[in-house]
Amino acid sequence: MSTAIFTIMKYFVMFFLALFTIKMSISQSYFNHLYNYNDLQEFEAEMSLFDKKNNLITIGSAHYNVTMRGIIIRKLDNGGNLQWENFIINDTLSLSVINSSTNVSFLKENELYIFGFASKFNDRELEYSLPVFIKYDIQKQEVIFKKTYRIPHSAGIRSVILRDEYIYAVGTKVLKDGFLDSDGLIMKLDLDGNLIWQKSTDFGIGDFMYEIEPLNEDFVISGAFLKTPVSGGPFLIKIDTSGNIIKRIDPVVEGGTIASNIEIVDNNIYYVIISEEKIFDNRTQLLIKYDENLDLQWDFLIPITSKYSLTPRRMEIFNEQIIIAGNMLAVTEFNRDVYSYAISLNLEGQLNWEHVYYYDREFTHHLDDIEQMPNGDLVFMGTVFDRINTTDHFTDQYLWLFRTDSLGCGSVQPACYYALDDYFAADTLVSIIEPQFSTTTPVQILGNPFTTNLQLTTNESKPLQLKFYNTAGQLFTTKNLSSQLSINSQAWPSGIYFMQVFNKEKLLAIEKVIKQY
Repeated sequence: MSTAIFTIMKYFVMFFLALFTIKMSISQSYFNHLYNYNDLQEFEAEMSLFDKKNNLITIGSAHYNVTMRGIIIRKLDNGGNLQWENFIINDTLSLSVINSSTNVSFLKENELYIFGFASKFNDRELEYSLPVFIKYDIQKQEVIFKKTYRIPHSAGIRSVILRDEYIYAVGTKVLKDGFLDSDGLIMKLDLDGNLIWQKSTDFGIGDFMYEIEPLNEDFVISGAFLKTPVSGGPFLIKIDTSGNIIKRIDPVVEGGTIASNIEIVDNNIYYVIISEEKIFDNRTQLLIKYDENLDLQWDFLIPITSKYSLTPRRMEIFNEQIIIAGNMLAVTEFNRDVYSYAISLNLEGQLNWEHVYYYDREFTHHLDDIEQMPNGDLVFMGTVFDRINTTDHFTDQYLWLFRTDSLGCGSVQPACYYALDDYFAADTLVSIIEPQFSTTTPVQILGNPFTTNLQLTTNESKPLQLKFYNTAGQLFTTKNLSSQLSINSQAWPSGIYFMQVFNKEKLLAIEKVIKQY
C-alpha cells in the first residue's frame, strides 16, 4: 500500500471516528432524570446556567417538618449528573421560594442571589411572611448572608432582576384581611441587601405582582388586581429606576387574575395569560405583543390550549422562539390528570412545534422553568408526583430535569411529533396495531423527522411494498422499495404517519414517520 493511499485511509478513518464521537456526545447530552433530597417533598422553582462548562444550578423548596421548609440548591453538570446539593434551613423561620414564581434568583460570577419567603408559624398557624434575601457562594457551598425585611404583615417576592449592580424585586404584601386586602410590592436593593427604596401599588382591593423585566432604561411589571372578591383584571405598568409609574394599561382579558408571564425582545413585550374565553371546553391562553410604549401590536387566543386545558407556568424566548411550558389538565386520551407540555412560536405568533412531556404515566407532572444551552439544546425543569403509591407521599415527589434538542425533541418522549393532536392520535392508534408486530424492520429511514424528502433504503433482495397511513387510519400513499427510495414529501401535511412494510401479502413491520413543520 502506498504512503499516499495509507494517509488518505488514515484521515478517512479519523473523520468517521470524529463523526462517531460527535454523534455519541450529542446523544449522551440528552437526559431525563429525577432527583430527591433525603426523601423530602420537593417543589422546584428555577434553574440557571453556571460557568463555562455549562453546569446547571437549580433552586427549590422542601418541607422538613409539618410547617418548616428550607431551600435546596443543586449543582449538576450539563449531562444532568448531580455534583452536589445543599439544604438551607433556619431554626425559627420557614424558608421557601414559590414554585409558581419567575426569576427569583440570578448569578453573578460565583455568587447566587435568591429572593424568597421567610415565614413564622405559631401552632401551625401562619403569623407572618417576610421577603428573605440570600447570598450563596457556589464554590464554597455556603451561605454568605441571609436578610429579612420587616414589611407589615405577610409579604414575599416573586420576581427579581439585576440592573447596574442593583436588584429590583416585585411581589405582594398582605395588609389585614388576607389577599382581599393586599398591595403590590416593589423594592430596590444593592448587592449587599441594603434597601434603597420600597414602593407599593393599590389598584383595587387586592394587588398582585408576578414578573419584572427591563425595557431600555425602565422596567415593565405584570400583575393583577381584584375589583371585587370574585372578579378582577390584569395590568402592566412601566416604571423608572425610582419606582415612579410612567404608564399603566389594563389588557383586555376575560377573567385575568391568574399569574401572567412577560418577556421583552427588541423592545417588544410578549405577554401570556389565561383567558376565561373558551374555544373548546376549557379556558384559553392569550398571547399579546406590545411595543415599548405599551401600545398593542397584536393578540390572539391559542386554540390548542383550550382543547387540552393547558396552563402556562413559564414563558421564555430563545433565538426568536417563544416557548411556553406548563401543565396539561384535560387529556382524556391518556386517562390521566396532569401531564406537561411545551409550545414554540415565532416572534409573530406562528406555531413552530408542540410537545407532550411525561416521565411516567403513573405520575402527575409540573414544568416550572426552561433554559437554553449554548448549542441551542433546551433543558426543562419541573416536579413529578407518584400517584399510585399514596402511603408515603413525602418520598414520592421529585425534581424532574430533562434535556432536549432546540426543537424540544430528545430522550424524554418515546417518539417526537410536532403537534399535540398527533401524540394522542398516535397513542390511540399505536396501542391497537403496534403490539402485533416486531419492532425490527427491513427498512432504514434516513432522517426521521423529515421535511421535504423522505429517504428510505433496504438490504432485502426482494422488492418491498410500503403503505403510508395517517393517524385517522386512512391510506395516504403506496410506494415500492427495491434498494433505495426518495419520496417528495413537500406537499404532505405535517404530522405523524404509519408506514406498513409488506413482502408480497405478508406484513413485516410498522414504522412511525414524522413530517416536520
